[in-house]
Amino acid sequence: MFTDVIDNGVSGFSCPAMLVDTYNALTINAIVSCHAHAESVLQVPRFWQRYAYRIGEHVYSLDDMEHGILRGDDEGNQDGEGRGGVS
Repeated sequence: MFTDVIDNGVSGFSCPAMLVDTYNALTINAIVSCHAHAESVLQVPRFWQRYAYRIGEHVYSLDDMEHGILRGDDEGNQDGEGRGGVS
């Protein structure tokens, strides 16, 4: 069910909070994983594009999740290729 929501976006989904919570948890994971000595992720080059996660059969960067899934923007990568590496 979760991967169906990821593939089809938030619209019509009864619990978009689950997607936001998942995005936030993966963002925290990326922050902990990046080992950057920065005071903010804004100081880490391409932070949201660099960190990506396999969800079902697809790989999504944090940027893909935010813009393509949560916001439903056309610019989000919906082809499952992601823009970053797999974590």
